[in-house]
Amino acid sequence: MKKRFLEILTFSIVLLLCISCVGQKQNAPAKVDKNDEKSTSSKAEDMVDPIEVLPRFPACEDQDLGRSEMEECAKTAMLTYIYTNLEYPEQTKKNGIEGRSIIQFQIDIDGAMKNVKLIRGFEEECDEAALKVVKKMQSEFIWVPGKQRGRIVKVQYTLPIKFKL
Repeated sequence: MKKRFLEILTFSIVLLLCISCVGQKQNAPAKVDKNDEKSTSSKAEDMVDPIEVLPRFPACEDQDLGRSEMEECAKTAMLTYIYTNLEYPEQTKKNGIEGRSIIQFQIDIDGAMKNVKLIRGFEEECDEAALKVVKKMQSEFIWVPGKQRGRIVKVQYTLPIKFKL
């Protein structure tokens, strides 16, 4: 059981490294209209790709770690949370079905998870279980938001969740 958990955790970390993130700039600087000296705001939701500092699951904050060590610690903690709370559907287990559900969500500038959705599934019950564990995480944690050029930005986060017997 422990060996299986470690295999899943290791594989998930590798998959997590393949995460697709697209940030969105917030509070863009105002533009000056040449015909009027009043400032008007530019589009507030410009896309930023790639993101400089990815959002981070809230773990390891009390440890004295460098940026890359902190990110790795947070990824491991997030995957541990997911695979500890994920319920592999019994009927799917009995049928020997394995696969991957891909969940996408947004980490807002305040660290809140928003817009949790399934973007690719493989089996309805497993897809529901993956959504359930991510929505549980959404209700329990506030993330450390992503940054671009020193500014906090919204980031789209893609998370593959593997179901393996």
